[in-house]
Amino acid sequence: MDSYDYLVIILSITLFIFLVVSIVCGILVIKFLKKVNKTTEIVEQTVEDVQEFTAKLKTIGDVSVVGSALAQVAKIFKKGE
Repeated sequence: MDSYDYLVIILSITLFIFLVVSIVCGILVIKFLKKVNKTTEIVEQTVEDVQEFTAKLKTIGDVSVVGSALAQVAKIFKKGE
């Protein structure tokens, strides 16, 4: 065998190893991206829930402000009687 034959064998083995490593890395990257996508969906749902909760708190706060204002007015009228 010539040195060219050895070179071809070494290059073939190197390319095969590179191909296998590339395929494995590609599969791992795809799995990672799927997990990131699921996590993003969960975070988006959580943000929506928090927004709904804060909107409800704001509504309750507005009702509370109106209620406390009415209570103050009622106190003033009771003092005046």
